[in-house]
Amino acid sequence: MSLELANAMIYSSYTGQVIPLPLERASYAALLEGLRRGTVRHQ
Repeated sequence: MSLELANAMIYSSYTGQVIPLPLERASYAALLEGLRRGTVRHQ
């Protein structure tokens, strides 16, 4: 659960949204892919 909480905090900081748990894995995976490609910027 602590890793999921950490991932939700990261996701929230990039999207500016309140993230409910459990974190939607597909959305987090899309964020990671965007970070890898350089297409996502921190708000």
